[in-house]
Amino acid sequence: MSTPDEQASLQDDIAAAFDEQAEEVTEQPEELEAAPEPEPAYEPPSMWSKEYKDVFNEWGQLERGREYQKAMLELYGNTQSYVTQREQEAARYRQQVEQWNSVFEPFQQQMNLRGVEPAAFTRQLLSYYQQLNQNPAAVIQQLAQNYNLDLANLGADAPYRSPSEIANEQRLAMLERQLQQNLKQARDGECQRLLHQIDTFASETDASGNPLRPHFEQVKEIMTRQIRGGNAKTLNEAYDQACKLSPELMAQAEAQRAAAESARKAADAKKAKTASIRATGKHTGAASKRSLKEDIESVYDSMTAA
Repeated sequence: MSTPDEQASLQDDIAAAFDEQAEEVTEQPEELEAAPEPEPAYEPPSMWSKEYKDVFNEWGQLERGREYQKAMLELYGNTQSYVTQREQEAARYRQQVEQWNSVFEPFQQQMNLRGVEPAAFTRQLLSYYQQLNQNPAAVIQQLAQNYNLDLANLGADAPYRSPSEIANEQRLAMLERQLQQNLKQARDGECQRLLHQIDTFASETDASGNPLRPHFEQVKEIMTRQIRGGNAKTLNEAYDQACKLSPELMAQAEAQRAAAESARKAADAKKAKTASIRATGKHTGAASKRSLKEDIESVYDSMTAA
């Protein structure tokens, strides 16, 4: 058994041990290293198609997939920056072109008439500007000559005509001359065609070689009047009408009718005489002898009776 002193000493040792443990517990523990947080996944651009997005997401499952995704996004970003820059440059260029077009538009028709391109027109204006700064007197003389101006009579009352007006007048005169020439050629060609048609009409013959229109030369002037007056539409109509209207042909036709009538009457008289002689011979048994005067009187009586 321990003595009271030893027990007191043991209690002091146990109390001291508990105190040391309490101090150790109250001390702040050392901080542990935090686990690294996972990096966020790369997202494909929204304007990509589903096919490309799927491929991009599959890269993330590869061993170095994130590196590929990062490189692709950087490349795409650089490309988009380049495209945006070029689009901005194109927009500025388009704006400049529209401004130049607004300047040239009021003069575009005149430039087209003169066959001048806007670039050449601008170079000419800038050349005049430069020459005016260097030698204005010579340039003014040249401009006066180009614009048909008399500097000595510049204040006269004569109306001013711009070069475009002069060019238009000259062009109009040239067009009028060309039109007249074309009309003359067309008229000459039509005249030649009509003359050939008339010559063929006048010289046409039948199967026996006889002229179908023997009176053409006599009635051609009347034919012309009939066609011009609208009374005949074809050469045949004009010829038929002219033959009926020609005084010479009417006289000839009347003479022919009279001659034919006289021939008919003479033939009828001869037939009557022959018939009378035959009848008298039948009654007397022989032909009676008559004088020449009686024969003439008999023929005359037969003609007048007819």
